[in-house]
Amino acid sequence: MPKASRTNAARPLAGSCRDRPPCTSAGTSEELKMEKPTEDQLAELKRLSKLARVPDDSEIVTSREEAEVRIRDLKEKARVE
Repeated sequence: MPKASRTNAARPLAGSCRDRPPCTSAGTSEELKMEKPTEDQLAELKRLSKLARVPDDSEIVTSREEAEVRIRDLKEKARVE
């Protein structure tokens, strides 16, 4: 078998960070996925978890977007309860 060429390893992968312009828009979906949930979101999750009679998941929520989705779902579940 032929050995891998070292020249291939030095090339950047297609779609690497160097190929993209810097992000300047605020509030994009990608930014929401990266940011931690706010204290208000965590408090809302705790409150709605009690109303919906489900375990409190505010400790395991890792992003603002995930928090928004869970808040929306818990509001619906609390409304049904």
